[in-house]
Amino acid sequence: MNSNKASRPFSSAHSLAELVIIVLAICAAIDLVAIAIEGYQVLSEALTDQAKPIIGTLQLVTRLAAFVVFLIWFYRAHRNLQALGIRRSRYSSPWTVLLFLVPVLNLYFAYDLVKELWRQSSPDLGFSDDFLKQQAFELKHYPSKTALVGSWWGFMIASVLAARFSLMIMISDALAVVSSILLILIVRSIDTRQEEKHRRLTLDAVTRKAIDLVVATEFSRAPQVRS
Repeated sequence: MNSNKASRPFSSAHSLAELVIIVLAICAAIDLVAIAIEGYQVLSEALTDQAKPIIGTLQLVTRLAAFVVFLIWFYRAHRNLQALGIRRSRYSSPWTVLLFLVPVLNLYFAYDLVKELWRQSSPDLGFSDDFLKQQAFELKHYPSKTALVGSWWGFMIASVLAARFSLMIMISDALAVVSSILLILIVRSIDTRQEEKHRRLTLDAVTRKAIDLVVATEFSRAPQVRS
């Protein structure tokens, strides 16, 4: 499952990330409506019975749409790792999509894959100490570890289990809302990290070319020793 292919050019996944965020926000909004309707059941069961099938269908459709868009974004973002200086990954980009689709196993791999993408997208990785020292006062530090991914994974699992074991649907929906919000933060952060790393790599390349040009110019101006 390791990736050994030649490096591909960076292809921004920013637009896809924004689309994922929008769809996840819609999912969270519909889940909130479902929670409100479930709570309103005590006052008007008839109205709830009419509305619940519609809300349930909307939840299913939006969650499926969110999952598909998320996979497209994840694939693009994972492919960018090569262009961002990551020469070897534990998983190839096609494998990341397949592992998300495997029932039961995807509950674990969802955490592992997102955690790896977060870590390897860090703008602090892959740069020389000289570059980091030179830009020390301008560069923001991006930690490789975060509790955000673990929190998202925990709430997602809890939501799945609550629905699976026929607990109150309202609890499952509430956990799903938190999970969607945390995933929005993760997608936005990974997108920001990749865009920043690409910016730094471009800056580093320009700096290296400028230094090489100065060295070459000074060398050409130096007096040549004739034999």
